[in-house]
Amino acid sequence: MLEYLIRMHSRLLVTILLVFIILTLWGLVNHLRRTPPSRTYMSVLIIGELLMVTQFIIGVLLLFNGRQAYLLGLHILYGFVAVFAIPAVYLYVRDRSRDWDHLIYAITSAFICGIAIRALETGRIPTLEP
Repeated sequence: MLEYLIRMHSRLLVTILLVFIILTLWGLVNHLRRTPPSRTYMSVLIIGELLMVTQFIIGVLLLFNGRQAYLLGLHILYGFVAVFAIPAVYLYVRDRSRDWDHLIYAITSAFICGIAIRALETGRIPTLEP
């Protein structure tokens, strides 16, 4: 069971990266087209958020089962930031002008991609092979 969770945790990261790369590009294109965020775009943002929450839960389960990331504190920090970034941005833009929403979501999605890559680096256990 533990090996399954480890595999799922690492593969889910790839899915999260792909979703947020798509959201970044989609948001930039729609910002240039000056269109407000559609229900479809917001739905994909919610799906991305749910994927990150699932990733966080799996990480907590792994931690409680004795598996620790290489740089545990930093890995947990990246997890918290990634999970709370989209809700924080949503609260920021919900009552504001719609002109910049796509750009703000695109920048946040790109930021999450960066955090996901850094979390991957801090989660690996370094090898001593030359």
